[in-house]
Amino acid sequence: MVSAAMFSRLWLLLQRESPVSYSSNLAHIVKSAKAAILLSQMLYWTRRGVEVKANHGWFYKRVDQWTRETGLTRHEQATARELLVALKFLEVRRPDGVSGHGRGNTFFRLRLDVIGVALAKLVGEQVTAMSALRLDDIQLDSAMVRQLLGKHVCYHRSLVGIAGSATAALLLSHMVYLQRKAMAASNKDWFSVTAEFYHRELGMNRRQLESARKSLLARRLIEEALVTDGIRRTRRLYQRIDVAALTVALESAMAASGAVPHPALGLRAFSGTAPAPSSKPGVEQGRGSADGGVGAPQYANDAGAELDIPAGLSGQELQDFRRWVLDAAEHRRQLLIDEFAYQRKRRVIANPVGYIRVLVQRDIAANHALRLEGAYAVARSRAASQVQAQMLKQEIGRTEQGKALSRQAVGQARAMLQGVKRS
Repeated sequence: MVSAAMFSRLWLLLQRESPVSYSSNLAHIVKSAKAAILLSQMLYWTRRGVEVKANHGWFYKRVDQWTRETGLTRHEQATARELLVALKFLEVRRPDGVSGHGRGNTFFRLRLDVIGVALAKLVGEQVTAMSALRLDDIQLDSAMVRQLLGKHVCYHRSLVGIAGSATAALLLSHMVYLQRKAMAASNKDWFSVTAEFYHRELGMNRRQLESARKSLLARRLIEEALVTDGIRRTRRLYQRIDVAALTVALESAMAASGAVPHPALGLRAFSGTAPAPSSKPGVEQGRGSADGGVGAPQYANDAGAELDIPAGLSGQELQDFRRWVLDAAEHRRQLLIDEFAYQRKRRVIANPVGYIRVLVQRDIAANHALRLEGAYAVARSRAASQVQAQMLKQEIGRTEQGKALSRQAVGQARAMLQGVKRS
């Protein structure tokens, strides 16, 4: 049995970068997991990109940028784009003299009206009522958009090199979620789902699923056990992540990327740029934060308590941001910062200093009782991460006690699977 602390360490490692929010409904209308990964990220930039509305839905990206964000190779991107263009879901423009092979920007625009019709047919709604999908609907995340896009799953781009392909990384990403869910529900790390379930959740057919599964097994990233029910004469496949192997692989990849140290893991961390100098290292803020919060600088306020300011601010902008925060009531300062982090996660904030200034002024005008949308969720996530970090220090040290705990976990797993044949 994998301990909660061991799995928490893996979970923290995966939070080093924001995952792609992958829509299974998009996968079903394009019938390609890789094209759905690209389309899901294109939808994100249509929703959050700077000046997309002013440019009538157009935005630009280079091939190398798409690779960093999705893990898709140049060839995979080209194949996915060709499919999306053939389906009339996408328009592509390149400036004269630009090949699109990583040099220069390529311009993209989603045909939201066509995508809306295809999604409406998929979900079985009245096409005339559901197909008028507009840019404003996407950017405001309307109820119609949520209904059309359906369930989203997290796709971790950082797993592509480890898993061997984008589709294997997509499957592994969802397996991590399923194992986390199983551990929370029954304190067991084995889970069992059908191929039909994976098809419904990920839009992968049996051939794609089998190829991805074999890749994960060959790399020893997952384990499987085929359990036979002697009474019903049925067999059921159970799976779980090899948490230790995946953790080591992620740590190695992180070390190779040369990122900034993070104290909760004792490893090299996640932000692409070094944080601004601070008196104390930042603390992981989890999924509720605007940018993962890893390596975020902390600054003391006038009362001596410390403020967790999200990464991405530096120099004079950071000083001005902090100055406005200190104008707020002491007990409201961190909450207002957390509200800024939450809102920056949802949309682009071009002027962070102006945003926090208005937020502080509105809170003062409301007698320090301004209604906040996401600040408390961010605060809870940060507190949970601090607890996890403490658990890691206590339970997973490279000590004899830690090794004994590992041996005990292996023994428990073997006892649970005694008499089970492996596939």
